[in-house]
Amino acid sequence: METSHSEKLVELDSLIEFSRLVNSSYDLRFILGNILFTIMGKMMITKGLIFLKNEKADVLRLEIAKGIKDGSDGDTIPNRFPVDANFTLSDFDNAPDIFIKNKINFFFKIYFDRRLLGVLCLGDKFVNSDNSLSKRDVIFIESLLSISASAIENSIRFNEITNLNSNLSTKIRQLNSLFELSKEYNSVLLESSKIVRLLGYTLRGSFAVKDFFILNFSSDKIEFLSESKIDLTDDEIRFLSEIKHNYKTDEVKLEKLQEKLSSKEIILLVPIFNHGKLSNIVFLSEKLNKLDFTNEDLNFLESVLNLSAISIDNSVLVKQYLEKQKIEKELNIAREIQLGLLPDVLPEMSGYDLHALNIPARFVGGDYYDVIKLNESECAFIIADVSGKGMPASLLMANIQSAVHSFLSIYSDSNLELTEVTAKLNSIIYDNTASDKFITFFWGILNKEKHTFKYINAGHNPPFHISGDNISELKEGGLMIGVMKDMIPYESGEINIGVNDIIVLFTDGVSEAKNVNDDEFSEESILNVIKENKNSGSKEITDKLIEEINNFSRGTAQFDDITTIVIKRTD
Repeated sequence: METSHSEKLVELDSLIEFSRLVNSSYDLRFILGNILFTIMGKMMITKGLIFLKNEKADVLRLEIAKGIKDGSDGDTIPNRFPVDANFTLSDFDNAPDIFIKNKINFFFKIYFDRRLLGVLCLGDKFVNSDNSLSKRDVIFIESLLSISASAIENSIRFNEITNLNSNLSTKIRQLNSLFELSKEYNSVLLESSKIVRLLGYTLRGSFAVKDFFILNFSSDKIEFLSESKIDLTDDEIRFLSEIKHNYKTDEVKLEKLQEKLSSKEIILLVPIFNHGKLSNIVFLSEKLNKLDFTNEDLNFLESVLNLSAISIDNSVLVKQYLEKQKIEKELNIAREIQLGLLPDVLPEMSGYDLHALNIPARFVGGDYYDVIKLNESECAFIIADVSGKGMPASLLMANIQSAVHSFLSIYSDSNLELTEVTAKLNSIIYDNTASDKFITFFWGILNKEKHTFKYINAGHNPPFHISGDNISELKEGGLMIGVMKDMIPYESGEINIGVNDIIVLFTDGVSEAKNVNDDEFSEESILNVIKENKNSGSKEITDKLIEEINNFSRGTAQFDDITTIVIKRTD
């Protein structure tokens, strides 16, 4: 009787000491380890496991095991156990393999506040031939588990709070990083290279990535903005431009691209979208600690990349805007220079009403017109159209203007021969321009005393001569200027100008103006406007012509330069 009483005292002391031990720590593995150590040591049991319930899923997770070969921490089993608080392997309808293979025979549920925390699983007693636990053994185990339950619960909750605090600290650090990045990005307008450098600091500091690339799609030119880059084929760029979600390197369908990424240790592709349109792809290498990117990592990563990508796109747009402003400034200067080559005011000719107009399709154009007074009786009228548009055409237009003025200043009234001078102009333009450049050119000399107009048409739209109800075209001449160096000599034509006669010179930007259906305004329409307004002055005729062209082409952009010269004899 004394022995039994002494044994009970020993067990009670053991439980009290055990309670002090497990409640002294929040280390779950320490607590579970001491549960197994105490029970297995006292009961002479060589195999033991403890599973704890996963509150988010109806399974139990193996937290600690001793003396078994099969099974490792993290293994899970379904939460399907007999209803009793303690039971044996034979009570299972369908026991998990881990229990059968390891000959686990005794099971004790661990409760806290009537809620299942887990299950203690034990093998057979080493010294018990009948392979059973005594009633005293069961009471001791249940008492020890009852004492342990609060320590297990406290440890679980402590770890949850610790994880929450850690996650909260991580979130705070991430928010601080985003805030600091946002401040830096918005403090001044940074160049894309500086934004990429700041992003690199964040990626390396927050994720410890070895390297990263940024492929930018926001401009006309697809290019890497980072120092690190890889050579991409057109097919690879096409594939990348169509991705809609994060890609791991081994998911990339193009084998060659996959090899390129692997050689650079790239493991993740993250597309960034701006207003639903792909703006950047970030190529991320593996972390220095070799760990995978978690969902939390990806959420923060996308926030950082979106913030950076918006700043990069803004930087690219501002750069493009500044470059455009610079180009527009240069074009405005070129436009002013070109306007300086055209006459500000037409010379006056008694008995004649003159008006000219030039409307370039762009800042600068390839149309040229001029009215140059040769002497008291004569004026030269020139209209030309350089092939092409924009700056190249305007430069060639300046060349023809310079050449015309030079020849007209060299030749005096007595020796100005249009055919000869036109041939010289052709040689100069041919020798100094590319083979694909040419000029349609028309010029003539109007004598107000004789009321004659002598002209040469070098491949230009034939001007109209309206005399009463008669209409004629001024076609005499030859090939366009700059096409061939040696060619058939130019021929000149001459007309007489009667009172109220009208001569209209124009470029193909007038006759070929298009509407929304791609129809051309046509020379017939030009004639209709002139005939309907032949009793008006030259400016009124020009204004009406432009008005009709605008009405016709409403809803479309001006395709070509528009130039006209209207000459009307008044008496």
